[in-house]
Amino acid sequence: MEIANDVAKNLGYATFSADDIEESKKPFIAQKEAVAVIANRYDGIDFPGNECRLLFIEGQPKAMNLQERFLMARMGSSVLFNERVQTRILQAIGRCTRGLEDFSAVVVSGRELPDYLADIKRRKFLHPELQAEIAFGVEQSKGRALNDIIENFETFLDNGKDWEEVNQQIVAARKSATQQPFPVMDDLNSIVSHEVDYQARMWQGDYEEALGAAESVLGGLTAPELRGYRATWHYLAGAAAWYGWKEGVAGLEAKARTHFARAKDAANRISWLVTLARYQIEDVKAAKDNAILLGQIERLEGVLEQLGTVHDRAFAHREKEILTGLASKDNFEHAHKLLGEFLGFEPGKKEADASPDPWWIAGKICLVFEDHAGAEAGSILDATKARQVASHPAWMRANVELAADVQIVPVLVTPVTTAKEGAMPHLNEVALWSIDNFREWAERAVACVRELRKTFSEPGDLVWRAATLERFEAEGLDAPSLVARLSARKAAKYLKSVK
Repeated sequence: MEIANDVAKNLGYATFSADDIEESKKPFIAQKEAVAVIANRYDGIDFPGNECRLLFIEGQPKAMNLQERFLMARMGSSVLFNERVQTRILQAIGRCTRGLEDFSAVVVSGRELPDYLADIKRRKFLHPELQAEIAFGVEQSKGRALNDIIENFETFLDNGKDWEEVNQQIVAARKSATQQPFPVMDDLNSIVSHEVDYQARMWQGDYEEALGAAESVLGGLTAPELRGYRATWHYLAGAAAWYGWKEGVAGLEAKARTHFARAKDAANRISWLVTLARYQIEDVKAAKDNAILLGQIERLEGVLEQLGTVHDRAFAHREKEILTGLASKDNFEHAHKLLGEFLGFEPGKKEADASPDPWWIAGKICLVFEDHAGAEAGSILDATKARQVASHPAWMRANVELAADVQIVPVLVTPVTTAKEGAMPHLNEVALWSIDNFREWAERAVACVRELRKTFSEPGDLVWRAATLERFEAEGLDAPSLVARLSARKAAKYLKSVK
């Protein structure tokens, strides 16, 4: 609706939705200038011949439902959907080219889809002709002014001698390109019958046979790229064994424990698998802490994906915005909030009476800040400021839904080292973070994220997650580590009291 309104307002063209043209495209085709705005449709509506010569595609058709999103993001099994995602993209690109004589210009926008198509590692799996066309399009898009792009488009639409010369370059590039098969597809094809058998047996309540089918699946999942999917099938095998044990089949309880444990080993950074394996209490506690950090890492993946992976232009801009803002007084709070997002927290900031400065939430932990960046190092913290920061947990519980049932730690970020005697009673539960120390920590944190980004490709990579988890813990960037560190630095203890 937003796009349709923008077209109508700025171009004045008639707009059509999928519902408008599903039964008949005639009203759309009859218009000299018209735009069809079709959301989440990658097949079924085609525009061959002269029906349409310009196609815009916004966004990447990645996880289309909760199951796909779970397997990609939670279980690290994106490799399963390589072919499916590519098919959706090809279907979207081919809406207007349904025959050998068809031609249309395709404009891709957003971050994910341009990154996907521009990535050499992914492009090699496409048809040689599409590889050549994309390489040509990427080259023609670099550093081009709008007028140049329009001129090139008009040459393309004329489809005359000038375009034929260009087309020969694409043809030459096509001849030199080779399409490579997606990895592990043979392994996945070999286990399909066992996957179907597992589903059928589970529906029938034949849990022993379902377990056998799951173990046959596991026998075919040997490639390292399938580690996340192997964890999924150890979990499914454990579920079959557990249901069988509940139905009274002897010996299946041990089987369930074994498969749940192996699921945990295959994807050892997925906390609920640790708990499911029924390990000791210490392991369960570690799983809870890991769950908080894993939530941070998943959100960090979303930030890195949003900022793009092919080049670091957007990342570098965000990095500079954070560090420059934290070095200032005027933009400190905004940069502080962005830093929380950068580290995988759910940050917030609300301008209201007695509201705190940024807050960072991860799982059941909330850090709520009072940014005293405008103070001079030699100034003295008064009772009003002390009462303000001490009241922030109550404000958070009253005004922020995510903070209703979490551990809240109020943190004072300040350059001051002394406080009025009357302020001290309010600072017993307030953590103190020296602003110089905070800025140094922030620089290290941003540098850590930049380093981790070098090996990031897409959300759900279990190897990357494991390395990131260890690095976050080592650098003290995870919420549990921050709480432990800051809780030990009570402002009442570290600020010098003066009358």
